[in-house]
Amino acid sequence: IAQPHLEAFQARTNETVHLGILDHIHVVYVAKIESQNPVCLYSKVGKNIPLYCSAMGKAILADQSDEEIRRYLNSIEMVKMTDKTITTHEGFFDEIEKVRAQGYAFDNSEHENEVFCVGTSITTSGGKNVGAISVSVPTYRLTDEVLQNLIKEVETCRNNILNDLE
Repeated sequence: IAQPHLEAFQARTNETVHLGILDHIHVVYVAKIESQNPVCLYSKVGKNIPLYCSAMGKAILADQSDEEIRRYLNSIEMVKMTDKTITTHEGFFDEIEKVRAQGYAFDNSEHENEVFCVGTSITTSGGKNVGAISVSVPTYRLTDEVLQNLIKEVETCRNNILNDLE
């Protein structure tokens, strides 16, 4: 269901797009369409990434209750992946509140240096999370205009996938 929407998403942004699913305390990449730009990102289908420092992970967690997020945070060690990784529960809950208000999440070089991601969860109207999508861009290509376009396109892709699911 998601593949044609991911392809259109990648064509409109010309950046790397991912589809991931929740796997306990990680997001696992289940699809990736690579950017044709000269700088590519290291990620591959089957690789997992932590929820707390990825756009897809934060977006999925934002759809959960505060109690579920607390249980998750108490079950992991928040390792500082980069200088920008959020490693306190208080800081993480502040971030989750932003994600809930916006409807999308950022990974501002929190998982990998010099990589910025915009992600959103794919949660049905019945409240069932079926995954998340993201778009990743090297920070040197990120401008305000590019960011606004990435936000718009990630939301469009999510809505198109949800329309086909429901």
